[in-house]
Amino acid sequence: MYSYKVKRANKAAEAATLALFMLAVMFFIMSATGVWIRSVLQLIMLVFLVLAIMVADRYLFSSFEYVINDKVGDYDFVVLRHSGKRTNTVCRLSLSLADTFTVVNKGDTPPCAVGQLHDYTGTLLAPECAFVTFPEEKVTIRIEPDERLKRLLPRLMSKTGITE
Repeated sequence: MYSYKVKRANKAAEAATLALFMLAVMFFIMSATGVWIRSVLQLIMLVFLVLAIMVADRYLFSSFEYVINDKVGDYDFVVLRHSGKRTNTVCRLSLSLADTFTVVNKGDTPPCAVGQLHDYTGTLLAPECAFVTFPEEKVTIRIEPDERLKRLLPRLMSKTGITE
């Protein structure tokens, strides 16, 4: 069994959360002083406030852990989401169904997603991420692997009969 918990470096998430919260405060002050139509300003304020809470929850208050479990003749790739004291399994896929593993640096064009794209990175603007496609499940997952996981995943995929 292999486990890797994503180490976050979220200066971009902190800045985005702060900027969205400040925009919400600005629109609240404008609505309180009656600068324009009060209900429209309050609606815009609520949108920015909800966006700030969503970014903070996703990138600041939660983290991801990637686990590879050994089954008989196959490997399971499991993604756990830790949020406070709560841990949820958000993804469990068999590596025998994986098709490709592609590492992409920041600024490079990502590969086309097969089916739904699920983002399990812990950093808002990750400098490097990897895409793993599962064509039978019609799913592509985006992860933020360490060096060992980048070497291990393609090797395990090839052991299950799939080439890199």
